[in-house]
Amino acid sequence: MMAGDMVAYTYNGDLYVHESPSSSQISQDNHVQISRSQAGTIKITGAKNADGTTTLIGNGFNSNFSSFKTFNGNSIRDIFITTGGGNDEVEMMPGGDYRLNNVTINTSGPSPRDADQVFLDDTIFRKNLAVYTGGGDDLVDIQLIRTLGTMNIRTGAGADNVIVKRSSISGNFNRIDTFDSESEVDRDNVLLEDLFVNRLGVDTGSGDDTITVRRHTANAALPSFIHIQARAGHDTVTLQGVNVDEVYAYLGAGRDLLDLSGVKTKAGVRVSADPETGAKEWDTVRRPGFVTPIDVNQLHSLSSGVDQLSYWSTPFIGTTSGKTGIGTIHTGAALR
Repeated sequence: MMAGDMVAYTYNGDLYVHESPSSSQISQDNHVQISRSQAGTIKITGAKNADGTTTLIGNGFNSNFSSFKTFNGNSIRDIFITTGGGNDEVEMMPGGDYRLNNVTINTSGPSPRDADQVFLDDTIFRKNLAVYTGGGDDLVDIQLIRTLGTMNIRTGAGADNVIVKRSSISGNFNRIDTFDSESEVDRDNVLLEDLFVNRLGVDTGSGDDTITVRRHTANAALPSFIHIQARAGHDTVTLQGVNVDEVYAYLGAGRDLLDLSGVKTKAGVRVSADPETGAKEWDTVRRPGFVTPIDVNQLHSLSSGVDQLSYWSTPFIGTTSGKTGIGTIHTGAALR
């Protein structure tokens, strides 16, 4: 697929960057970079695509195309980037405080097979960050960001990868969704490391998904939680060094593994899953170095096979009596 061109312009104090409206440019591959200088200039640059062609940047009148356009960033409030169809790439380059309120990046298009990539690195926003990639096998890679608002990532259908590292998000509720329909069986991967976030929800839909959360902390003066939904499929959910008020993990049907290492909570960990369809499917919960208890009262309908609650010391509260699907409780290493 050939490269397409973009246009960039300001309107009522906001910066818009989107596909050229020319019919020949719709749903073409686009690669755009956003950067900010120390003087406050925001630069929109067209970059090379996978086929070696380069995206050009035009003005609001769909003319005067060149390799880049510049704007006075001190007068811009929000930025909206829309690349449409094609295998698109958006890079927000390191620039410290962009002095922007809301940042919205939308690479979705009519085709369910577009493979889009979004990169954000070392940036500060005043309000909210939203990333939408639509169908296709997409990558969202966010490093070293700080926003005083919320983070909302939706990658739609496809085998997607979402990476968020070394970032602080202060908004009230933040979401990462890697599916469009619950029935999709794409294999999604979510990796979250060294985050400071109070309220976070992750939902990967169906499929054999992997969710990893490492070294997650929150503001102790405010309510905090992590809600994870892995739904149907043989999922692996790993929480290591997590310190929040509450963790909720919904594993869905399938042979699942929930690995809890060094998790600290005030209200414990709530685990639930759907009944399984075969005796060879089971769910495993294991917790080396676990600090606060798993609430067994919330553990229900795990499996028609073997459920393994593997632990060191006594991390469980409540009772397993009357709980459907709970098989054996082990006091040694978990089997997988």
